[in-house]
Amino acid sequence: MKLRSQRLLSGETSERVEKARQVLTVFERGWNRMKLLPAQHPQRLQDLTLIAKELEGFHASHGAMELTVLPESLLLEEQEVLHHEHAKENFLFRLYQDGVRRLLFLEGISTTELDLLVTLLLESLRGTSEEDDIVTLLWNHNPAHIKVKVIERFTQGHLELFSTSAATPSEDQLLVQTRTAYRSARSPQPTSPFIMAATNTPDPASQGILLPREALSNLAGETPDRGRAEPSAAEGKKLLALLRGMIELCGEPALSVSAVAITTFVIAALERNDLVAIQELLSLGGHQPQSSNEMMLHHTMRITLSNTEVIRKLLASLLADPGSKEHLALLKIVAEQGFSALFKQLVLLKHEQLKGYVLNQVQEHAGKQRGYLLKVAFGFEEAPAILALRTLQRIGIGDNPDLLLEGLRHPNPQVRYRVLALLRDCQGESLWKELTLLLRDPERTIRMAVLQRWKKQPHARMEFPLQLSLQSRDFLEWDLEEQTEVIKLYTRVVSPKGMTILRSMAFGEGEKVGKELRLLALKHLGECRDEPSLANLEKLGRSLFQPAEIKEAAKGAAHKIREGRDASIPEER
Repeated sequence: MKLRSQRLLSGETSERVEKARQVLTVFERGWNRMKLLPAQHPQRLQDLTLIAKELEGFHASHGAMELTVLPESLLLEEQEVLHHEHAKENFLFRLYQDGVRRLLFLEGISTTELDLLVTLLLESLRGTSEEDDIVTLLWNHNPAHIKVKVIERFTQGHLELFSTSAATPSEDQLLVQTRTAYRSARSPQPTSPFIMAATNTPDPASQGILLPREALSNLAGETPDRGRAEPSAAEGKKLLALLRGMIELCGEPALSVSAVAITTFVIAALERNDLVAIQELLSLGGHQPQSSNEMMLHHTMRITLSNTEVIRKLLASLLADPGSKEHLALLKIVAEQGFSALFKQLVLLKHEQLKGYVLNQVQEHAGKQRGYLLKVAFGFEEAPAILALRTLQRIGIGDNPDLLLEGLRHPNPQVRYRVLALLRDCQGESLWKELTLLLRDPERTIRMAVLQRWKKQPHARMEFPLQLSLQSRDFLEWDLEEQTEVIKLYTRVVSPKGMTILRSMAFGEGEKVGKELRLLALKHLGECRDEPSLANLEKLGRSLFQPAEIKEAAKGAAHKIREGRDASIPEER
């Protein structure tokens, strides 16, 4: 990726454009690294922090950054600030392909939101997300300080199809009307490409994804004349027919708009605790699609059923009426079509009784997605990640060693500790490699957990990782209890050649070693009956320049070595 220099009409490059280029250069460098690194790599956080700092500087001087998205470049004030010639290999083309025409970074953006954006872009490019459409992914997560504007696909002719005031025609009639409206309105160059969802709002940057307000209002059962109304089953059938027509004519680009429409309708029905209106729509989740058209519509329903607000409304309805067969049926459809989104909300659910009830109802669906759910769990920060692991344990899928290994690299030490506890009875080469790395973890509790695990079954292969710990500068900063555990375990697995490290420590060679650590090393030289150290121990015990405690420890170690030597000599008969 590279930046192309362009001249403004005035002949001078504005400070705003230059600052934007600076920000995007930093983003570009970070993006190129983050594409290759695992999600939990420390370098990723460093890159995100640097990008956030650059954006903060831009916002302080110039306010929100609004970029125009083209297939191969980003523009600010009609000037190119980022360019990529191989667009199909990068996120610019994907954003443009999915309908994004404006990308806004608002003041107050955090590293968490930037991390979400990078994650969603990577998932969309790699096709690893449940919904590969980047617009829908962003809409579902709704970051507060990252907004997009997309191509508007409706005209006033389309909106008449959403009106609920007239008599409801048959599904076939609706399909014909939909086709006619779209054929008459379709154009290669949309006449109104950037109409916001709420066109009467002065601050367009705060509105997010584009959709006509009238369409959303009518789908939710609200018109200017009659206010809020109950969505009816007929309206649900009407919406379904409309969406089928949209997808048949527009194909996949219509999915984003369809998902917004369905989701708005479903939320409105759930708010009134009235499921009759959405039964027709939800029936799509109960069977396998038989055609490409049905497949796209089925995919749209999956997006809707994975929506955070839909799931929250459903859980609230269940809490109010846990015995409702309709709610249970909806819950099972949600679990089948979008369990990962349901799982995220269950993790944060404070009502433990309801959480247990829901988990019992959807356990069979959870088992099919155990690998993906663990990735979701490790994607949480701080306490929610712990709750996520506990939730997985409750449904019996939080103890798979191969899947849990990723959690040992989680940035939150509590998560690493929790995963280590889950793996307490597991073995394997991959786990062994992770444990050797954790032995030098920055958190004491993690290191001690590894040592306690290894103490139960000491093995010669532990010598080298323990040796690395003993030789590290960090070891000198550890507390005495931890140093003792390392040295005790080391003396149980060490080879004669490896005793050199303990001797150096005992006799105060190399790095400055504290008195307590020297005493500890001297004690273990004696317990190991280290014969090559005897002469130096005796010399140290007679020294006039050593502290009394060191001299006594040296004498004691020498005495133990001599005792061991005498015990090994057979008595004369």
